[in-house]
Amino acid sequence: MIELNNLCLQLRGFALDNINLNIEQGDYYIILGPTGSGKTLLLETIAGIRTPTEGELVIEGRSVVDVPVEQRGIGIVYQHQALFPHLTVRENITFGMKVRKIDRALQEQKLKWLSGLFGIEGFLDRNPVTLSGGERQKVALARALAVCPKILLLDEPLSSLDPENREMIQQELRRLHRELDITVVHVTHDFQEAISLGRKIAMLNKGRICQMGTPDEVFLRPSSLFSARYTMCRNITAGKMRPGTNIFITGSGLELEVAYKQDKANYACIRPELIRLSMSKQLGTSNQFQGTVIDVENKGIYHVVKVSAGLEWVCYLQRAEGLNIQRGQKIWLTSPPESIHLFCEPDVD
Repeated sequence: MIELNNLCLQLRGFALDNINLNIEQGDYYIILGPTGSGKTLLLETIAGIRTPTEGELVIEGRSVVDVPVEQRGIGIVYQHQALFPHLTVRENITFGMKVRKIDRALQEQKLKWLSGLFGIEGFLDRNPVTLSGGERQKVALARALAVCPKILLLDEPLSSLDPENREMIQQELRRLHRELDITVVHVTHDFQEAISLGRKIAMLNKGRICQMGTPDEVFLRPSSLFSARYTMCRNITAGKMRPGTNIFITGSGLELEVAYKQDKANYACIRPELIRLSMSKQLGTSNQFQGTVIDVENKGIYHVVKVSAGLEWVCYLQRAEGLNIQRGQKIWLTSPPESIHLFCEPDVD
């Protein structure tokens, strides 16, 4: 559906460097990365707003580098909706159809379908400034879909919304993707949003793709320090494998049994939700360490517990687990071998 082959975009002080992506028909593809990593530039290059300096951009088997925006079959929704403030909701949704000189009867048919799809029939004659953030985002999505795009590009569509509206629009996007089977490329800096919506993820950092894969591959098996830190792995330690064994020795001398050998590994990481806490030692388990609780932070539905046990461990404790943990308390933690992921950071000696 969308192929980016060795694509580069050179700007003053920044560049997209050698981007290679293959986005299949019907994918919900997430471009994930921090502010300033080039996510919006990449989206605008796919849309045709920016022209690459090198490389190839192919949509449905056809090179589109020289094809203008309006002929690419793409709809785009920006973070702040970019609705026309002087037009009503109805006029915003039908604007693109009027520009394309679509028959008026068909315009009304699509307007009725889209307003019903998003539940916005009741305020078609209102001005966008009178709507809530969630309602405006629905209007922006309806306007983008009115011209029947093959591809929908979303640039941080949830970042300016409050938690309730963010959850509502996430649900709308999941439903929209399922019902319309449209190809979606969604830019975000929020890894929880990426997990919730994405079928596939590409992580972007400083204009380069540093990892691609399914949500599980990216979040459970980071391939670099950047990926591990950005996805909030929290427990990251340098070290080395003991030759010929499944033991990873951390820089502090702690020995961790791992599920597989990776001789060149110089980092181990463990997600905090995969660590188990208990008041007493458990029989028949490996990687079990006694430590001291150094901090407990209440996050509402869970607690962040920091434990000093050879390393400073960060653990997530669900309220349902019922442990009454206090700072200074002795506690046992367990990190099963299969929860420990190894990787090699090439820039580290």
